[in-house]
Amino acid sequence: MKRSVLRRLLARRLALGVFVLSVLLLAASFCLAGDLYVGAASVDITPDRPVLLQGQFHTRIATSAATPITANVIALEAREGEKPLDCAILVSIDICTVRPNTRDAIYGELAKIFPEFDSAQKLIIAATHTHTSLATSNDYTLPPGVDRSGVLMEDEAARFLGEKIAPAIKQAWDGRVRAQFTYGLGNAVIAFNRRSVYEDGSAVMYGPTERADFRKIEGMEDHDVGCCFFWDTEGKLLSMIVNPSCPSQEVEGNNEINADYWHPVREALKAKYGADVVIAGFCGAAGDLSPHARYRRSAIDRMTRLRGEDNLHEIARKIVAAVDEVYPVVEPEKSGDIPFSHSYFVADLPQQKVPKDLCDQFREEAEQLKVKLDADPSNGSKDLYVRYYWTKGVVDRWEAQQGVENPTFPVGVHVLRLGDLAICSNPFELYTDFGVQIKARAKATQTIIIQLASQIAEGGEGYVPSQYAVQGGGYGAIPQSNSIGAEGGQLYAEKTIEAVNALFDE
Repeated sequence: MKRSVLRRLLARRLALGVFVLSVLLLAASFCLAGDLYVGAASVDITPDRPVLLQGQFHTRIATSAATPITANVIALEAREGEKPLDCAILVSIDICTVRPNTRDAIYGELAKIFPEFDSAQKLIIAATHTHTSLATSNDYTLPPGVDRSGVLMEDEAARFLGEKIAPAIKQAWDGRVRAQFTYGLGNAVIAFNRRSVYEDGSAVMYGPTERADFRKIEGMEDHDVGCCFFWDTEGKLLSMIVNPSCPSQEVEGNNEINADYWHPVREALKAKYGADVVIAGFCGAAGDLSPHARYRRSAIDRMTRLRGEDNLHEIARKIVAAVDEVYPVVEPEKSGDIPFSHSYFVADLPQQKVPKDLCDQFREEAEQLKVKLDADPSNGSKDLYVRYYWTKGVVDRWEAQQGVENPTFPVGVHVLRLGDLAICSNPFELYTDFGVQIKARAKATQTIIIQLASQIAEGGEGYVPSQYAVQGGGYGAIPQSNSIGAEGGQLYAEKTIEAVNALFDE
């Protein structure tokens, strides 16, 4: 009996050992270090005709451009000799959001010139979130009766972007060369939590802080500036990724096309590092942040004035200073032989449910707005028009949820490993709490989060608020603002952390 037991124990240990070895060999084959190849391209996407601007509730038609707007592309591939191992292409666009029509336009044009590329699995397209760029969303159409002759509108604007950006993606891919890479972490105090909390527990986005009942700023801030640098094997800098957690909306209410702070950032970095260096700017998790401070505003304005700057160029100065601080420290560590892997998955996140009594209030509000619109269909401001569809959208969502026990929304998530760095995407204006969770719990040495990226279905964008933001209410944390609530945000964070850690467990 004892010998039989011993034999069984030895057999189990041997089987376990074979299993562990098999897993290790499989993991090693899945994420081998490979030779890195990089290509980069930039394209001007400034329209040459009037455009409807996206990012405010009121109508703005731009007939001129204060700065050019661009799309910036970085193509990455890992090879073992001549054998491709994995790849990813990252695209940063100076627009407010990447809606499905824009994504589909880029996919469609790319399929014509690069049919073998798997856009859905390997292409990460993100918006810088400037509020002074062409609108591609039907939510930002003009009210009936407003003259739209000659104005670049919605789906046409999406097609325009596709025709411009797809060739730049192909150019970046075709221009891949053997490359070296490193990364680093800087910081810049440019983004501030924009939700004020009052004595009764209510929260207001951009709420005044001089009120007697003001008690605190609601959430945390993230001053990281993640940096990635790519060189060819001769030491020439090809491109860089710059990743502050701050939406580009300093000049958000202006009536001209403007890349916001990304234009002076790119100009300053190109002046120092090379005119042909491609600067891809991506916004980190910053749904509750903006460059507009809620308190100490007068002190910040005074310091900016004493420096002889405006706030737009002060933001740019701080970001450039962060890059300048990181570059010489990490440059000696550049390498072309790094672990590289890219995974993509679709997460079905729970939709935010709306109670029937609240839905009834929205229904009544939508009906009242419709009456006003019918009385004045040529309303010169699209404020009523957008608010009507904004409110009606909640009613439509409630009706679609009836009879569905657990309504979900599909969200595409990219996770990329570059050496000890992780890059992960989401299509939201993701509250900072979730971004900090991912950075803290991921096994990567450093994590870059790209928000407003790779939306795969209409209606899934918008804010994803923290639990205490939902409790406080206010714009950014109410049903009109959120298709996915705090529960969905937490599930997104958990799945993303799991996906990042899986790449690093290999």
